[in-house]
Amino acid sequence: MVKLQVPANDNYGIDQYTKLLIRANSATNDDITDWSGFARAITKYNVITPTNTTKKINPYYMVFDGSADYLNTNNADFATIKTLEWWLYVSSWAAGYTVFSGTTFNGGYVQYQSSLLKYYKPGNTALIDWGNPSTGAWHHYAIMCDGVNCTTFLDGIQIAQAAYTGYVTNTNDLTLMALGGGASSWCPGYLDEVLASSISRYTMRFAPPTRPYVHRGW
Repeated sequence: MVKLQVPANDNYGIDQYTKLLIRANSATNDDITDWSGFARAITKYNVITPTNTTKKINPYYMVFDGSADYLNTNNADFATIKTLEWWLYVSSWAAGYTVFSGTTFNGGYVQYQSSLLKYYKPGNTALIDWGNPSTGAWHHYAIMCDGVNCTTFLDGIQIAQAAYTGYVTNTNDLTLMALGGGASSWCPGYLDEVLASSISRYTMRFAPPTRPYVHRGW
């Protein structure tokens, strides 16, 4: 029997270490918000139409068409993110598709290149990857950089680990589904429940969440 970790955010709770939680609350573009408790401002570029046709966690998820659709938010807390996780559905992968980035490629980013979904640490160096995730299905992705190692997880299973003394990003700026807004990097797909934390959430295999995170009253 394989033992699964009980995550630090057991009961799917939003705690004091939750620095960002982006989700779509309805079918309205303006109703894509931060539920972390900090209510960060989320800037939407182009029309990101939430829908519920193939929902995974929340009643609605964010739809990016790959043509100038992306999200951006900015706060000093983001420079110390140790764990970043999200649900993503893509129909196909192509070189350059970017899921997450800092202000530019120098801030750290996640991008598909050479048939691998890779994490590039700040300074634009490929460090670790998730392999070549299958398409046409929802997957839970997580990356954890705790100041000693950087680890990737796909659907709760550890994929790779490498020594690394930094954090996920070193900038205050987070962009989702594009590389700092670069035209060649827009990623078409569905996105749900994007969570950024200032602690290491996982140290071993874990069961991905099956319901939305809720506030734990901290």
